[in-house]
Amino acid sequence: MSTESLSREDLACFTWHPELNRSDYVLATYLLETPIDPELAAIAIAKEQSMATLRLSAKGFESSAAMAARLISVEVHDAVVDRLLPGYKLTTEVYPESGINGGMHRLSATIAFPLAILAGSIIQLWNVVLGEIPRLGFLNAMRLVDLEMPPAFLAGFTGPRHGVPGLRKQTKVNARPLLCRSCRPALGLSIDAMRAINDQVLVGGFDAVKDDELTVAASQDDYRERIRTLAEAARTAEQCSGERKLYFANVISEPDASLEQLRLVEGAGVDGIIIA
Repeated sequence: MSTESLSREDLACFTWHPELNRSDYVLATYLLETPIDPELAAIAIAKEQSMATLRLSAKGFESSAAMAARLISVEVHDAVVDRLLPGYKLTTEVYPESGINGGMHRLSATIAFPLAILAGSIIQLWNVVLGEIPRLGFLNAMRLVDLEMPPAFLAGFTGPRHGVPGLRKQTKVNARPLLCRSCRPALGLSIDAMRAINDQVLVGGFDAVKDDELTVAASQDDYRERIRTLAEAARTAEQCSGERKLYFANVISEPDASLEQLRLVEGAGVDGIIIA
């Protein structure tokens, strides 16, 4: 982090004011523990996770307040005797000497991060609201406790294709919870044993079965045979029960392998996938 983050200059650029529109920001609320002035610590986080510096003499640089994160509020809870985490001190000019081995302030801080620096990306969201905060030497502990995301940001993420309403429409189950379970044991079963277990679960009243996240196949041929067999089991259970049944296949592998597995499940009558 830069030494400027703990400077009291340029505070106006990193603090909230009423003319700003909350719908243009993601609001992150943190629980923090620090030996320094609580407001200064919170503003330093806003600086570090956005502009970092406003003082730069370089051609092509124009300071933009629209790119700065802003502190909305600070609530000091108490002077901490029992720390959330044991203290740690780096010997550099950036981090303060006073207070590290003494009292700590525990506080909640809400910081607004402009949508302009998130680029509509979930990855960038985590990079901004968490990022380098855990390594800041003026913090003894940090926990992200809440995120408030405006419609303009959420609009870029459509969520599941079907969602709960779509699953209820497929299964025609509306008056009770949908029931799904993974095969147990998660490892060590033959394909025939997995089918036998899924048959009992589906015919016995469950709406769906899924591969466990740990379920693996020794080869692509084994994977193809497993999903074909278990998708067929779901269709057979439908005939026996007269109810719609669903099977979700594990597509958790290296990127290229996952894409190949996805092509396989699309042609095997699988109802959905588990992906990481």
